[in-house]
Amino acid sequence: MNNLLNNAGVTGEWVEWPGGYGTFVAFSANFEGATVSLQMTPDDGTTIVAVGDDFDQTAIAHSANGYSNFKLGPGVKIRALVASAGSPTPSLNARVF
Repeated sequence: MNNLLNNAGVTGEWVEWPGGYGTFVAFSANFEGATVSLQMTPDDGTTIVAVGDDFDQTAIAHSANGYSNFKLGPGVKIRALVASAGSPTPSLNARVF
């Protein structure tokens, strides 16, 4: 398990993904209008790509408690992007398994 966000209201740091299937979970008591998305980079942040759901490849984004499954190859980094956070700043959590 990787913690991508831990009671945060801002975008998380890049973490290594070992490759293969994963589950992205976003949760909070109150999202305060925020959306949490999963992103990947193949080149240490120069190129940033939205990660698609393994079912239909739509970009993974949650504005309420939820999860999505994905599959990525080895050698990439992932992070949780926080967008449109309102006031007060939400305490958002995101994990990958």
